[in-house]
Amino acid sequence: MDEGVIALIGAGNGGLALLKVLMEIPGVKIKYVCDINPDAVGFLFVRKHHIQCINDYYQVIADKEVNLIKNPGYCPED
Repeated sequence: MDEGVIALIGAGNGGLALLKVLMEIPGVKIKYVCDINPDAVGFLFVRKHHIQCINDYYQVIADKEVNLIKNPGYCPED
């Protein structure tokens, strides 16, 4: 395996911070960012980077290419 394929569940402030770190790591591909809020700050960021934004985490779980699913945590302020 040459590439880590990641899906991120949660696109609020915590998700955005984690996204920025993950995008700097060679060999990491972020395939999905998932959140129920279509206006989450992470969604606005990833759309500029052509990463797929979804709101159904079942799609993430069903994708056999994804080898890591990460949830940065819930922040009530997001």
